[in-house]
Amino acid sequence: MRYGLVLLLWFPLLLQAQVFDDFEDGDFSQNPQWTGTDTTFIVNENKQLQLNASTAGLSWLSTPNTLIGETEWRFFIKMSFSPSSNNNGRFYLVSDQQDVSQSVNGYFLQFGEAGSSDAIELFRQDGGSFVSVCRGTEGLIASSFAMGIKVVREETGDWHVFADPAGGENYVPQGEGFDNTYTSTAFIGVYAKYTVSNSTKFYFDNIYAGDIIVDNDPPVLLSVLAETDSTLILVFNEALEAESAGNTNNYTVDQGIENPVNAALDEGNPVQVVLHFSGKFENGQNYTISVSGVRDLAGNVMQPQQMDFSWLVASPSDVVINEIMADPSPQVGLPNYEYIELYNQTDVTVSMDNWVLTIGSGDKLFGHVSIAPNGYLIVAKEDAEQDLSAYGPFYGFSSFSLTNSGQILELRNDRGDLISAVTYSDNWYKDPDKEDGGWSLEQINPENICSGGDNWQAAEEPKGGTPGTQNSVYSDLILYPEVAHFELFANNIVHLYYNQAMNPESMAETTAYTVNKDIGNPSAVYTNTDQPDFAELYFTRAFQPGTVYEMMISSSVKNCRDMEMLHDTLIAFGLAETADTGDVVINELLFNPWTNGVDYVEIYNRSLKIIDLSVLQLGTVKYSPPNPPDTSFYPIIHQQTILVPGAYALLTSSPATVEKQYVTSDPNVFLKTDPFPAYNNDEGTAILSTYTGEILDLFT
Repeated sequence: MRYGLVLLLWFPLLLQAQVFDDFEDGDFSQNPQWTGTDTTFIVNENKQLQLNASTAGLSWLSTPNTLIGETEWRFFIKMSFSPSSNNNGRFYLVSDQQDVSQSVNGYFLQFGEAGSSDAIELFRQDGGSFVSVCRGTEGLIASSFAMGIKVVREETGDWHVFADPAGGENYVPQGEGFDNTYTSTAFIGVYAKYTVSNSTKFYFDNIYAGDIIVDNDPPVLLSVLAETDSTLILVFNEALEAESAGNTNNYTVDQGIENPVNAALDEGNPVQVVLHFSGKFENGQNYTISVSGVRDLAGNVMQPQQMDFSWLVASPSDVVINEIMADPSPQVGLPNYEYIELYNQTDVTVSMDNWVLTIGSGDKLFGHVSIAPNGYLIVAKEDAEQDLSAYGPFYGFSSFSLTNSGQILELRNDRGDLISAVTYSDNWYKDPDKEDGGWSLEQINPENICSGGDNWQAAEEPKGGTPGTQNSVYSDLILYPEVAHFELFANNIVHLYYNQAMNPESMAETTAYTVNKDIGNPSAVYTNTDQPDFAELYFTRAFQPGTVYEMMISSSVKNCRDMEMLHDTLIAFGLAETADTGDVVINELLFNPWTNGVDYVEIYNRSLKIIDLSVLQLGTVKYSPPNPPDTSFYPIIHQQTILVPGAYALLTSSPATVEKQYVTSDPNVFLKTDPFPAYNNDEGTAILSTYTGEILDLFT
């Protein structure tokens, strides 16, 4: 498998190299030619040399190499199991024979042993006997691993062994020793001993044996992350020398923070330095760190650098769940993987170390990852990284599954604070064709997170979604909180429904609600965390029949993001009475609307009664002689809606369409009646009646 950057760096040196094979040609029979038990090896689809035996055994391959003096060996090795005495591998650096499974004279690296302290170990082999030259970190390869390996031999016989546990080229010293017994060689080779269960689980790649590769490039600081209010993690482009990395004088932070009290190279990841400070970073404050004097393993000293960073304790909605691909099949244009997209709404980098993503009832813990200011993070199964990382920063979990029909998603920071929550549904697509798969759900405006499903819809992007970029349905329209529905539940209880999830403390403030005629404020307001748009108001005094009351709702009531309503809201209400003929009349009828328009009926309460429209119905009479007239009735509305004396209401299938086509001073009286009667464009009859069939008004 090719590592493009590595090959670019190595190209001037490969002309003199004895051996290099990245298996990009798809076989191991030429350039160079590997021989041995060749029927038990393949080059897989990832362009790696892979063991592919069908039974237990011992397999090997070798290729000629004569360099041993000032020489360097590099290779990638992966063993997808816990090594043991019966399942282990070797890489022969030096061998005097082609068949490295025999009693050769030379040197090899051993990967796997009995027990649980497996370490990388360099051995000298003298025919049938073995002598340890040096041994690496105990337990480093006790379980499944994928590592980059480097070995350097000096002309004097000094050996140096390095490894990158992440599989790359940020090598950590593993051991060094002296042995000058053998000063000539004929072959290098790979060796695998295995039981049948592991007969396909050895991998080798990017094998190099040749001149020592000289590193003349100084290290470069790539990123700075505030992990806590007194800890920084610095990431460099290559492995560092521990002494200079641990020198606190090499690091200075402005605004009075100064030098760290401790600096330490991360032994498990030698490109990282962890700094601890005595001073505290202020929440949301920007800082600059100056770094100099740090050396890489070759002794190259970095150029002085400065880099900005900030510390942020994430608050609710700083990071939001912004896009959900729950059903990627059938594919429209994106890779066939489920994913969610997170969006950082702040102007500072947010560290997500130890954050928790809850999918349904399962929790997933984030490791070391951050989201750039106003940036995105695609989260999916780790197998999706190769495909989805092409669209933006990616983080993968070993398992990741979303329910097509909907479920709860929660994101909590390392303190357990709820930062973002979405309970999505397949109703949110608002498009039955896209609901069947291949399209993501996109948030319309990340600022409107309190609006629930009203702030989501299916993606409009032709590929089916926009992971890692601004959503295709994005709008900067801000949806302010307002009262969506009022219901007089009992003679001293009012139910209020808002159009958004609200701040429960703000919604429960009794002084935010005032009723005239000596009723005053409610004695108590109850809210429910499972229904964040609902409040139940209890009053000490009962509401009296035949009396119209007015409730003033203060604009100080806030939504879940502490956004206040645009204005105070005045609602007229009272205990409903029975409507009789002529109490409520049809005042206006639009039966032949504009093109792309809709019909409407305006009704007027000309009585002194308080009428509940949920017990009324709207009808039409169709005449088709000689057949008898066909009368159809439709409920005006399904929830309690009070029409006080002298008030109007406009009934239509699409209030938004009527509001767009006609001038109105009060769109709040527009009610959606669904289904709505079909009135002929030339003539017909409209009927207003009670549920019991009493005709209140008829218009022909």
